[in-house]
Amino acid sequence: MAKVVTAVGAVLLLIVVGYMVQSLLNTVDRNSTKGEVAVAPAAPAAPAATEAPAATAAPAAEATSTAPVAAAAAGDAAAGKAKYATCAACHGAHGEGGGAFPKLAGLSAADAEGKLKKYRAGEQLGPMTSMMAPNAASLSDADIGNLAAHIAAFGGAAPAAPAEAAPVVAAAGGAGDVAAGKTRYASCAACHGMNAEGQGIFPKLAGQSAADLASKLKKYRAGEQVGPMTAMMAPNASGLSDGDIDNLSAYIASL
Repeated sequence: MAKVVTAVGAVLLLIVVGYMVQSLLNTVDRNSTKGEVAVAPAAPAAPAATEAPAATAAPAAEATSTAPVAAAAAGDAAAGKAKYATCAACHGAHGEGGGAFPKLAGLSAADAEGKLKKYRAGEQLGPMTSMMAPNAASLSDADIGNLAAHIAAFGGAAPAAPAEAAPVVAAAGGAGDVAAGKTRYASCAACHGMNAEGQGIFPKLAGQSAADLASKLKKYRAGEQVGPMTAMMAPNASGLSDGDIDNLSAYIASL
């Protein structure tokens, strides 16, 4: 009986101890809960800022020249006058024309320049092309500009033809000077060729005697009708002296 009582007492003691331990644990747990600091939930991370697209560089404006194009330099009329000396043999000293050769007076510089450049290029402009093309072939742009400026300076009306010069009596027995005749022939070469070979409508002079040439030139100078070229040759011969005619004849006969 005593053993039973002892066993029951031991069980009760264990129950009491267990209850006390459980109570103590509950108390500690409650105190721990009261002292706990509430931690706010972490705010969600802000989304990374979207990188702004790089501004596209505006294309550089194409450089446009606003400066006006410089006009072509005007021709030098004084230089053109010197160059025109060869042209005067056919077209007249003042661009008045004569015979088969057209009047140039009245042309604008632009028109004269345009025609000369076409002749130089070998373009067909009319019946005078075969003669004008060789004469224009060696002209530079500057030469053409200068000639055009001089021709334009003639204006619309050509001056009256000068009075025919009285024939100059030649010195007795004066033989022509070939060297002087060569210099004088420079204006004739534009039509009759550098070696008097003739070209286009202009007759060959080479092969004629000095006497025949002098006779024809004196008739042209006197205004006599020699042939279809008289209308052109008479003005060109009117200013020749007998000495000029002898020199020209001697030079041409030497070719």
